[in-house]
Amino acid sequence: MRLSRGELVFVGFVLAVIVLFSISDESNERLQTIRSHSVLASTSEGIPSGALPTLELFQEMQEVGISLKEWTVYWRGTIGVEEKENLLQWIEEDPLFIKQSEALQPDWDEGSPVQTIWEKRENNTIHQLKIISYPQEKKQNSNYIYTWSGTQLEPNWVDAYQETEQRIVTHLKKIPEIFTCLEGFTSDKLNFDLSVVDHVLSKIIYQLDGTVTHQMADANFLSMNGYISTWGQRFLPLENDQKMNIQLSARFNALLNQTQVTIGYPLILKEH
Repeated sequence: MRLSRGELVFVGFVLAVIVLFSISDESNERLQTIRSHSVLASTSEGIPSGALPTLELFQEMQEVGISLKEWTVYWRGTIGVEEKENLLQWIEEDPLFIKQSEALQPDWDEGSPVQTIWEKRENNTIHQLKIISYPQEKKQNSNYIYTWSGTQLEPNWVDAYQETEQRIVTHLKKIPEIFTCLEGFTSDKLNFDLSVVDHVLSKIIYQLDGTVTHQMADANFLSMNGYISTWGQRFLPLENDQKMNIQLSARFNALLNQTQVTIGYPLILKEH
């Protein structure tokens, strides 16, 4: 059946509208992606940030079937008397923070440090500030470590991360060291044979366009270091001009019949 000129014009108009809406939807989707990435990028510019690596690692863990058990972000550094007073004033003004303990080290002597811990629970996460002071030192410097942890990455996690980080650095003169850690598990027993390259941990690194710089394994344990170039300038130098900004480990627990996986940026700070 041949269409008249008017019908052809109408069909052409309909097709143009369909194409226009398709382009519009695609543009909106692309714009939303750009906005999403710009939010992530803003967390990694200006001050050191573990937000982007944490989110990308969480996504890759899901892709390879690792269930998240806990995530933790660490900020740590050394502070002087003024910075310590600023931190303490901030903590005292927040009614949710509760002092957990204040104690000398077990092998106490006149030069022993004093460790004080404050903690608060907020929005299903735990905030903890630990300050280690050295009363006998002339400079009166203290070490601090602020941890923020939870069991789920909520949709507003990036905003909460930025808010938490900003609260901390506001009271500091130097940018803190930042570390992140994700712990998870899988019901599968991973292949710990180093001859098998395509196992779960290396797959995570390769999916992020990274490289494996070191690995070791035995029958039930595997440790791996790598470097992800898209995570900025934060890395640890290795031998032969290699770099490292991701550490992964997996240990099989025969009692639970699970493989416990720990991933750290730029390295794992906790026992694994």
